[in-house]
Amino acid sequence: MRPTAATPTRATGLRSWTKERKIYLAVGILACVAGVLIMAFSG
Repeated sequence: MRPTAATPTRATGLRSWTKERKIYLAVGILACVAGVLIMAFSG
């Protein structure tokens, strides 16, 4: 992921994140974990 002008700097931390972005991040992590578990148990 290359940084763009739209993305805030990492120095601001999670406190500057909006609620929507936190939800989006959580959903992405859950989807990744679910995919790994499905691959692990189906294989």
